[in-house]
Formats: sequence, structure tokens, C-alpha cells
Amino acid sequence: MENLCQLEGMSCFGCCGNSYKSVKEIKEDIKQNTAEFKECVSLEDFRDRSGKWDLRESGVCRNVIENEGKIFCPLHPKFCGTELREDHCEPEYLCKTFKAFQNWKDKKKQEFITFIKSKKLDSYRYSILMDANKLLDEFNEKTI
Repeated sequence: MENLCQLEGMSCFGCCGNSYKSVKEIKEDIKQNTAEFKECVSLEDFRDRSGKWDLRESGVCRNVIENEGKIFCPLHPKFCGTELREDHCEPEYLCKTFKAFQNWKDKKKQEFITFIKSKKLDSYRYSILMDANKLLDEFNEKTI
């Protein structure tokens, strides 16, 4: 089963910020984060380069980067092998959609992934819609 946060061709960073502004602003901020990431010698240096809980103007976390077509937090244990987000964000936070998804049977999970892919969203629109619970709400309306 695919990971809801890193689907083929789509990444979700919806929980990595709030009060998102425009896609253009988010892209610019992630580009800046990525440039800063490349200049840092360690993940800890990257994490500690700004204040804790500090978001960019667009609403995205300063630790979200883009690499090889994926948008993600390099401090997440899935990417670096250890939890480096403690005291810098809420690593235990799960969006409403992810919480619901975890409790579904595999068949419903696959139906939801197929539904998402049918939307042909880029990672930015996907993340904004996931953060606002709009994809979950629309899916639930269709399956009732």
C-alpha cells in the first residue's frame, strides 16, 4: 500500500505548516528552504538555523524541502532514520484525513488513493486540500 504522504508523483506537506498562502509563495519558500538545506553541513544545523516553530511567510515550515521531485521534511525519521523534529514541530500530529485513512480497510484505502490520483493534483494543491480536509470530505460524500 502506498504512503498517503508520498504518493507516486505527489507529496503531501499539509501538516508542515498552516494558514497557507498562494501556491506561488509556497513554491518560493520551499525553493529557499532547499537552497539553505544544501548549504548546511548537518541536519541539526539545518534544523537549528532559525527559531523553533518558525514558519515562512507562505505558512510552510522552514524545514520542508524539495528533492528529486518529492517535497518532504529531511528531519522526519522516514528520511533520516531518527526523529529530529522534536521541539521544532508537532511530530505526533496527524491530519484528520491521515487519522481516518489509518483506520480504513485496505480496499477503502486503495479507493481513496485512486480518488486522489484521479484529481491529477500537483503536490502543492494536494497538500493544501489535504490540510483543509477537502479531499476527505469530497470522498466521504461520494461514498455515502
